Amino acid sequence: MDIEFTVKAAQLFSAGLCMGLGAIGTALGIGYIGGYANTAVSRREGMSSQLVRSMLIAQAVTETAAIFSLVVSILLVFINFSGNGICACAAVIGAGIAMGAGALGSGIGSGFPGAEAILATSRQPNGEGMTTLMLIGQAVCQTPAIFALVISFMLMFRNCSGIDPWPYSACLIGAGIAIGFGAIGSGWSGG
Repeated sequence: MDIEFTVKAAQLFSAGLCMGLGAIGTALGIGYIGGYANTAVSRREGMSSQLVRSMLIAQAVTETAAIFSLVVSILLVFINFSGNGICACAAVIGAGIAMGAGALGSGIGSGFPGAEAILATSRQPNGEGMTTLMLIGQAVCQTPAIFALVISFMLMFRNCSGIDPWPYSACLIGAGIAIGFGAIGSGWSGG
C-alpha cells in the first residue's frame, strides 16, 4: 500500500462520514419544521400560504449546514491530498469529523427556532418580527457549523509533509473531534 492509496481511502471514508452526519442533522431539523408547519396550518387554514412560505424559508436556512458538509465532501472526493504526506490521512479524517458533526448539531438546532416561529405565527397572526427572530435564532445555530467548516479547510489544506506521523496525526484528528463535537452541543442548544 502506498501513501496515495492510503490517503485517498481516508478521503473517501471521511467524505462519507461528513455527508452522512451532516445529512442526519439537517433532515431532523427540516422534519421538525415540517411537523410544526402541519400543526400550524391545521390551526389556521386561512394562513396556509404564509405558513408554508415561512416553513420553506426556515427549511432553506436549516439546509445550510448540509451544504457545508457537501462542499467539504466534494473537496475530499475530488482533490488529491496525498502530496501532503502520510499525516494527510489523519488531517482529512479530522476534517470530515469536524464538518459532519458540526452540521449535525447545527442542522438539528436550526430546526427549533424555525418550527417555533411558524407555530407562534399561527397563534399570533398579527405578531410582528417572528420571521426576523427565527432567522436570528437560526443564524446563531449555524455559527458552530461555520467554525467547523473553517477548521475543516485548515485541516484539509495543511501541508503535513516531513512531519512525524506520531503524535501529529493524533493532534489532527483531535482537532476535528474537538470542534465537531463542540459544535454539536452549541449548535443544538443554540436552537
